[in-house]
Amino acid sequence: PPKKGALGISVGAGSTTLAAAFGDTMELSVRPDLNLGRNAPRLLEFATARDVARWLPMEFSEDALRNYLGNKSLFPGTVPATAEDLRIELAIVREMIRATLRAASPSWRVPFSWPWSGSLPPVASILASGSVFTNLPKPGFAALTLLDAFQPPGVTHLILDAQNMICALGAAARVNPLAVVQVLDSPAFPRLCTALCPVG
Repeated sequence: PPKKGALGISVGAGSTTLAAAFGDTMELSVRPDLNLGRNAPRLLEFATARDVARWLPMEFSEDALRNYLGNKSLFPGTVPATAEDLRIELAIVREMIRATLRAASPSWRVPFSWPWSGSLPPVASILASGSVFTNLPKPGFAALTLLDAFQPPGVTHLILDAQNMICALGAAARVNPLAVVQVLDSPAFPRLCTALCPVG
């Protein structure tokens, strides 16, 4: 079997969804309690204000975080209006992904061993979907968010579901898997970067 897996992540107003495939198994974790919508304030049950603030270049208090999450829960369709708001939202997304990963990864059935205890198993690719990634002003923001949240070891390709097509392709895969593979190789799924992350 291959010595690498693949991950898919979607962070939206309804849930955070993490799919992990290793060998012949696929694990799906759907977290409606972690989202950028009505349940946004529940992030503080899984992460602290300090966890969020570590991704920010400016001071950010717990009260400010509670206010931001409260506004997201009331108005989930809003997009960051300033560069500072964008930094805050992506810091929140990082911690939502990390909380989802912490809860899901112990149950993964990984058919190979890796020497870096406590780290993510090696993955060949991470596919990001959802408007939080596709509506960013520059794709580099999505790449940095994924690298910070997952901290993948080794060589990993970061891919963006630019047209939010992955759900439709999942349904189509049962009918015509070859067509799905062809779409995955199309410009609808641009490669953000290839990350080389040394572990020592």
